[in-house]
Amino acid sequence: KVDEINAAGGLKVGADIYNNIKVVSYDHKARADEATTVAKRLVFQDQVKYILGNNVGATQAAAQLVTEPNKVFFSFGAWGKELLGTSKPYSFRNYVSTWEIADPFYEWVHKNFPEVKTLAILDPNDTSGWDSAKGGMTAAEKLGIKTVAEVYYERGTSDFGPFVTKILAAKPDMVDFSGSPPGDAALVAKGLHERGYKGVKIFLAGIDPKPFMDIAGSAADETHMALGWDLQGNYARPALKTLTEKYNAKYPAEPLTTVGLANYAIGGVVFETMSKIASTDVDKVIQAIGVPGKQFDTVMGPITLGGKETYGIDRQFLHPFVISVIRSGKLIDLEEIKPIGLR
Repeated sequence: KVDEINAAGGLKVGADIYNNIKVVSYDHKARADEATTVAKRLVFQDQVKYILGNNVGATQAAAQLVTEPNKVFFSFGAWGKELLGTSKPYSFRNYVSTWEIADPFYEWVHKNFPEVKTLAILDPNDTSGWDSAKGGMTAAEKLGIKTVAEVYYERGTSDFGPFVTKILAAKPDMVDFSGSPPGDAALVAKGLHERGYKGVKIFLAGIDPKPFMDIAGSAADETHMALGWDLQGNYARPALKTLTEKYNAKYPAEPLTTVGLANYAIGGVVFETMSKIASTDVDKVIQAIGVPGKQFDTVMGPITLGGKETYGIDRQFLHPFVISVIRSGKLIDLEEIKPIGLR
């Protein structure tokens, strides 16, 4: 997004033109202490007023202890219900979370796999994982699906054998890899496959299908995903297909995912708002973005700011999502769904 703005002559904000926008980024390493350190560096050393980037639940809360009191606009992808709220007015989630997609995704799964009566759910043992699991289990319960195994593991785990054993011992009809990173989910999928699991496999997050497929191999087949859609597939708008081609040509080792896509889309919303209101003032930008019912046309499709019923404040960006399946080593999009808040 920044490359595009600079190439087009810069960002016009009133009488000013910012023609050399720079991205400043640091790695939080999925550690709370490191997140605090880099957040302080961004805010106090680099004097950043807008953070358009990512975190996981384990690091987001730590970073917010720095960003909120300093009134820094923070658009992130971390899941966790408590990460948004009236006490965090400068924090925004840039793509749909478990609380927006679990119900419609599980409803779709239940419709297509009515034989499923029991569930095992796998998640990291942190805020993102607990929240993902709770959302999935709540959605399952509404449909009469009983959770028979709730499995949590520490990030950085390399031996998933004991977790595979625990899942299989519960004899679930369906396994949800939920909010697990793709590499971790792939190792569990592989272990299940090797030990003869024949049930349904779903991936509530599934934001990065490529490493999941690369590591799991044939064990990834027939896994249904809520956020792993093909960004050049049938449900990708022309502008999204063009963006994906440009992005993947520049970064061939790490293809565009919904996480990067959300950063691009919400980055666009923020920059366009600055230009429209002729101000970079954080409070003014938030006020302009938060106009009730306002819709932004993005490469992801129409986006609105919502979430008040869930979080007490409209700080959740809402957009359509696409359910996909991995079949014979390929990602196939099946249906575009509206999340809670847009239905």
